[in-house]
Amino acid sequence: MLCFDLPILNARGLGWGWAGRNTVSRCNRVFILPILHRLQHAVAWLVIAWLGMLPAAPLQAADAIRKLEAAEFIIADTPAPPTADADWQSVALTDRWSLVRYQQGSNGWYRLRVTLATPPEEPWGIYLPRFNMNSAIFLNGQLLGSGGRFPDPIARNWNRPLLARAPAALWRQGGNTLHIRLKSYPGHGYLAPVYVGPLAALTPEYDFRRLLQVDISQALLPITLFIGVFVFFLWVKRRHDSQYLWFSLAVLAWSHYSTNMIVVDIPMPSYLWEILAYASVDWFAVFLAIFGLRFTGHPFGRVDKAFLLFAAAATLAYALADQASIKAVARIWHTGAITIGGYAVFAMLRSWRRTGTLSHAAMAAGLAIILLTAMHDWMFQFGYIGMTERTGFHLLHYSAPVIFTLMAWHLVRRFTHALNEAETLNRELEQRIEKKRQSLEKYYATIQEMEKREVVLEERERLSREIHDGMSGNLANAIMLSEIIDRELRDAPDATLRKRLQQMKEQLNNGLLEMRNLILAMEGDVATVGELVNHLNDKCERLLVNANIDFQLHDETRNENHPLSQQQSLNILRILQEAANNVIKHARASTVVLRIFDHEEGIGFQLIDDGDGFDPDAVQTGHGLKNMRKRAKEIDARLTIASSPGNGSRLSLTLDSRPE
Repeated sequence: MLCFDLPILNARGLGWGWAGRNTVSRCNRVFILPILHRLQHAVAWLVIAWLGMLPAAPLQAADAIRKLEAAEFIIADTPAPPTADADWQSVALTDRWSLVRYQQGSNGWYRLRVTLATPPEEPWGIYLPRFNMNSAIFLNGQLLGSGGRFPDPIARNWNRPLLARAPAALWRQGGNTLHIRLKSYPGHGYLAPVYVGPLAALTPEYDFRRLLQVDISQALLPITLFIGVFVFFLWVKRRHDSQYLWFSLAVLAWSHYSTNMIVVDIPMPSYLWEILAYASVDWFAVFLAIFGLRFTGHPFGRVDKAFLLFAAAATLAYALADQASIKAVARIWHTGAITIGGYAVFAMLRSWRRTGTLSHAAMAAGLAIILLTAMHDWMFQFGYIGMTERTGFHLLHYSAPVIFTLMAWHLVRRFTHALNEAETLNRELEQRIEKKRQSLEKYYATIQEMEKREVVLEERERLSREIHDGMSGNLANAIMLSEIIDRELRDAPDATLRKRLQQMKEQLNNGLLEMRNLILAMEGDVATVGELVNHLNDKCERLLVNANIDFQLHDETRNENHPLSQQQSLNILRILQEAANNVIKHARASTVVLRIFDHEEGIGFQLIDDGDGFDPDAVQTGHGLKNMRKRAKEIDARLTIASSPGNGSRLSLTLDSRPE
């Protein structure tokens, strides 16, 4: 079970930093370290000022607060302070444990003296701003508090300060003895100067350091976890774009390492925990570098495989190292991880200069910030820059979540943009599909209509053939027979019989002509104006000439090729045929004129005779005139009749069909 805050008795635990090296070269101490110390302090105070929570005055300036920098030390694996006559050795705080000291044991005791002229009247506190790994505080032999368990796995308070409440009753006038128990792993043991003073004066400093070193990291951890999981699910939806996968893995690896900053009780042996913590740093660097290369369009290749092989080899190296040497091994591999990060930043900057893409430059700047803070933490962790009790702390835990958030925001924007483009394309595709569907439906409807019309045409052709081969043949034979009878009876005295035969021949001729007109109307869907004029001329001439009436055709139209439907052709033919029959029956005309002409609305037909004429209002409408008006209405034509007694008559038929 992971525990992020474990107060025991009256102790409060919080801390930041890793134990530094035991020795540093003289060259570093003389030339490099002073510069690095100043740089570290400047950065640290800038971060504190940026957070807006800098204390008003340092602890050293507070009245009644004492900074204890001289102590005595002894290695003793006991739960209680050693006796006063034990082999105590004088040490100065800050005290970093050497590897030689670990050969004697991992549990040590510090003894410090506090002299008071008069005992305090209010509770005092004993404040440990930095230590590693776990500690317990005793005042005059009385346990005040501890950071947690001492058996393995030891409670991890390496990044937590500890503030123990010392009741006023425990303080004595004169000398007071303060014992501090410290237990750690090889390469980690460390104790900074200890502060003693009024609890009310020490608490703000403790709370402030707890905020910087634990609370902020603890608050940012769920955010980074959410970012990692969220971007991973974006990759699930967009698997062809692997940059989402590498970024999510980098954030999740970092989140795993972040737990090392805030966890107290770990659910596994400490050595295994150290392996996972160190390995997560290297995997984080590799995943982030591969993400940077994918973001700038570099294809996955040998460089990426080498990075992954590096992280796997680092993990194996940690697993093979013992607990005394694992930190030294981590120093080497973390150096390689920083080099990989530098390569990724360089590659992204080179891509920006080549393409001019601002997002590449922005992402490279974000990785550069992470790289710089990682270099600071590497030097801080391995003792190249100081671990003072006030300003020494890691910076990457502030920069990484901020940069992750900005990177994730950019990736989400890119994902949203791609999603919007996909939706737009889908809508356009749906519209195109709908248009194609409508076009296909219209095309299929046209095909079906053509198929129906083809069936009708085929049926008409069949009927025409049947009529031609059947009824037409019979009528023709009857006419031939009547002509034979007529020749045989020419010399016969019965004139009446000859007259009847002549009438029969005329009727048969009319029937044959009518049959031909019907066949002609059934042969096609449309006819032209010119074809209709020819049929009208043939039909009217036969009717009127046989009735001894002079027939004249005045064709004034210039649109002979204008198409007419089958119904238009047949109805016009029927109307004018009926009008000609009426002239023959009633008008006693000598001349009939058929005029075809163009007008602004279409085509006009007029049948004019010089007969007796009539009064249209006085004449009772018969079936013939009703049929004519009905046929005109069916084809949206206008039918008018103008006549007066003694002045003949004029039938006008106007078809509203303007030629194109």
